[in-house]
Amino acid sequence: NPRPAQALRGDLAPTVNKEFGLDKIMGRINRVMAGAFTSYNPTFMATNLLRDTGFANNNIAVKEGGKYYFKFLKNQAALLTKNIGKYAKLKWDYDKGIAPRNEMEQYFYEFMKNGGKTGFVNQQDIAKLEKLLAENNQNFSALNAGTVVAKYTVNAIKAANDRIENINRFAAYMTSRQMGRSVMRSIYDAKEVSVNFNRKGAAGNTGRTPNATANMKLAANLASFTRGAYLFFNAGVQGLNLWSKNFRDHKVKMASFAVGIPMLLGGFVIPMFNQILAEAAGDGDDDPYANLPEWTRRNNFCFYLGKGTFLKIPLPIELRAFFGLGDIAAGYIVNEHLKSDKNVALDVASQLTQILPVDFLGEGGS
Repeated sequence: NPRPAQALRGDLAPTVNKEFGLDKIMGRINRVMAGAFTSYNPTFMATNLLRDTGFANNNIAVKEGGKYYFKFLKNQAALLTKNIGKYAKLKWDYDKGIAPRNEMEQYFYEFMKNGGKTGFVNQQDIAKLEKLLAENNQNFSALNAGTVVAKYTVNAIKAANDRIENINRFAAYMTSRQMGRSVMRSIYDAKEVSVNFNRKGAAGNTGRTPNATANMKLAANLASFTRGAYLFFNAGVQGLNLWSKNFRDHKVKMASFAVGIPMLLGGFVIPMFNQILAEAAGDGDDDPYANLPEWTRRNNFCFYLGKGTFLKIPLPIELRAFFGLGDIAAGYIVNEHLKSDKNVALDVASQLTQILPVDFLGEGGS
């Protein structure tokens, strides 16, 4: 029965305003903007990798034991360093139908074949296949050189982003297989190592079932509308869902060493650490860290490199909310130059609402 897989992919999901055509307009604008920010954006690769790696590492630390965690770190580090060339070539060989020749290639074949990358199922519909065949059979001699270059440049950026996005998923899959877990359990582990963009659900269909209550209909219609109206709404829902389950099932780990206390302390300590770095560089009197925009400080690990420049490591949304609370505390205890102009209660609230799919206070609460 294909319907469970179709529901997970979102293929069954109608939208609230279909009869008015608003879903089509909003959905198209949303997809174009999301693609411009992510898949087709060359600068997205580095920032996405850093955010996704931070999220994955914290998530694995919470959900798995020490043996699994350190094996995952080893696989992750190898894919990001000595094996990055081999990893980039894996998808190329898979698409060409080359049979696996070693352990990594076998794992990647399983990973792709069973939907580790594409979703819970490896599904192509007729329309997508027709489009793919048309692109493959396109007569490029009829196109001008600029069009061909642009087409392949965009596809190359998209392919590179795709490789980057799946490094942590593949590292989790390899780790689970090496730990003796089944293929399907390992696929699930890979999908849940970070935000699962492929899980979309049936949305509005839930509210149209015979036994749907008024609350179910309201929630379903709201979810269906919001997914089309807000950028990355589904990603926000998935991130919050994953983090909520971790807090529910692993309260001590989440609070003690994975998220809560470390992020709060990090936001509190880093200003002092950067002051030491600034003084060592002879820039202590200028307080360069406090001169950074508030949004930059609270959304990145920032380390002073001298001459007014910083190394900035982007934080995942779910982590930066807690990190920002540490920055707020530092403004009142450590360095008053870090203190925000906003009311402290609103400042704290605006940090916490960042983990919601729709941040109704906005980043900064202003």
